[in-house]
Amino acid sequence: MSTQRWYSRLWGTLYEPRTITALMVSVYTLLVLNGVAVIFDRPPHEWYYLVSALFMVIGGSTGAPAAWRGARWLEAPMAALACAGLVGAAIMDIARQLYNDTMAIKPPILVVMLALFFAMRALRIWPDIYAPDKSPITSERVAQAKAALAIKAEQEATEGHG
Repeated sequence: MSTQRWYSRLWGTLYEPRTITALMVSVYTLLVLNGVAVIFDRPPHEWYYLVSALFMVIGGSTGAPAAWRGARWLEAPMAALACAGLVGAAIMDIARQLYNDTMAIKPPILVVMLALFFAMRALRIWPDIYAPDKSPITSERVAQAKAALAIKAEQEATEGHG
């Protein structure tokens, strides 16, 4: 029972919509793992792989907590940095494949990251979940609804006495 409470408290700390945020935090974590795997892979390393891996580690390790708490001002540049690292490594991997060399992006991690991105996109555009009139209930939406009800009640009370 205490495990469920712990999980619920942890889940409650995620920024709305929580499922999308959890998936994005997972993607950032996989980017960090991939970057660390590249850095600690067998040497020698070309400088562009190390820079790409460093971009993935910095972007992912800063982007994950930023996404978790909804700090979009921080997450946006970190997502761009992580993406730059991923794209840089992918470009070099494609070039290396022409020469039958090893890849810096670990294929299993890449497959999971891509699957999570598609899962996020599917959840975001699913018509029954994210239709304009069915957006996620957040604390901000609850506060706005309460404020609208209070204003309406005050207007009705004022009209009744006037």
